[in-house]
This record gives sequence, C-alpha cells and structure tokens, in this order.
Amino acid sequence: MNRRLVLALLIVSPTVSSCGEDDGSTPSPTPTPTATQAVSSISTAIESALAAGSIPRLDTGPSVAGPDTNSNGIRDDIDSFINTLSDSEAGKASLRQLATAVQASLAINVSDQNALASGAQKITSGTQCVFSQYPEDTASDRVDDIEKYTVNTRERFLAYGQFNTALNGSVNLTAEGTGCAQ
Repeated sequence: MNRRLVLALLIVSPTVSSCGEDDGSTPSPTPTPTATQAVSSISTAIESALAAGSIPRLDTGPSVAGPDTNSNGIRDDIDSFINTLSDSEAGKASLRQLATAVQASLAINVSDQNALASGAQKITSGTQCVFSQYPEDTASDRVDDIEKYTVNTRERFLAYGQFNTALNGSVNLTAEGTGCAQ
C-alpha cells in the first residue's frame, strides 16, 4: 500500500523533490560568455601576466630572424627572458647555447644537407647541455620554453617546420660529455 501511495504522489505532483522544496520557479540558465567577452578576458589575463613578468613579452614581427641588436645569435626578447631568470650562470649559458641553435635553425637552407646536419647537432648539443645543468623536470620545461618562445609566430613556425621536415629520417647522436660549448 505504501508503494502505491508514493507512486501516486510522484505521478500527481512532479514538483516534489528529494533534495528540498521546489518553489515552482524555473531555474535561470547560467549566462554563457560571448566570444568577445572571452577574448577580452584572455587579453586582460595576458596583459596582467606580461605586466607581472609571469610570461615574457615576445617579438611578434613578421621577420623570421627578429631583432638581435647585440648580434649574439639570440633574438633580443629571448635574450631578455633568459637574463631575467634567477638560474645559475651555467644554466643561463646552456639556455643561450640552445636558443642560438634553435634561432639559427630557422634560417638554414633546407636543401643543404651539411647545414641541416650541423643545425640538428647544435640543437641536440644545446638540449644535452641544458639537461646537464638542471634537474630533469626543470630542464624539460626550459627546453620547451626556449623552443616555444623562439618559434612564436606563423613565419617562425613554418621555418622551423621546414627544418624539421627536412631532417625527417635522419639520425643524430648526442655528444660526449655535457654537450656544453666551451
């Protein structure tokens, strides 16, 4: 008998809830941000992170090479990023070695097999050097940062893609020791 009563109440009164009282009102939908609001929020977050120094301000000009006022082979914004790190000088030197190699790879003539092999070897040595100066997790993050900050525009991405595509199927060995340049 009790089952029939409960079933009858549920059929007659669909507003009965096991989680509390229902006032009969329809819940209002949660507003969804528009695309413009989302872009504005992202832009604001990026500007805040740039102002706080959480992320570096990168060159986004159309040049693959970008500005290198001191001609050290590292784009100025990447150089500035490395200089702001609180890492050891040996760690920063390893990042500069890698940054120089990645930057140079963007300008390599992909039909020149010797230049390709040399560029790949320099990136391998630079990466090996970074891993010799940092704990593994930090080294991995630093290598990723150098690569993504250097290859930060469409033009640079395409140049780096051509370099890597031209290397497809090649073999590159790690250097003896740390891989760090003397």
